[in-house]
Amino acid sequence: FDWYSDGEEVIVDHIAKLEEMGTQWPVILEKAGLPRIDLPHINKSSRSEYREYYDTETRNLVAKRFEKTLDLFKYTFN
Repeated sequence: FDWYSDGEEVIVDHIAKLEEMGTQWPVILEKAGLPRIDLPHINKSSRSEYREYYDTETRNLVAKRFEKTLDLFKYTFN
């Protein structure tokens, strides 16, 4: 089971990538029947690229654990 699936089928109404939130936020609000409001970007931080935080072993663990999610969003984690 993953956060978006019961094992066989997607069980959420909409999935948005964080990097596309600027265009997806209005879609999410509309689907939820909510009025349009701005989504401010707060608590911004400056960090290194995520790859710098993982070694080969932890990269493989994450890639295996989130394989279905990586495939769904056409991400690579290496």
